Amino acid sequence: MLTLSPEELPALVRSVFPRHETDKALAILVDVPREAGLDNPAWKEPRRLHDLLRPAR
Repeated sequence: MLTLSPEELPALVRSVFPRHETDKALAILVDVPREAGLDNPAWKEPRRLHDLLRPAR
């Protein structure tokens, strides 16, 4: 699996979804398993990417 640095990932997203003047936000949807026992690395990786993109609060 390709691993991107915290700097590379936002650059990739910006290259795929260029910003327009009217844009206010970009939503990243993450699918989560219904049962905790079904959680595995394949489910965890998209959530990790989501956490990298989420603005600090």
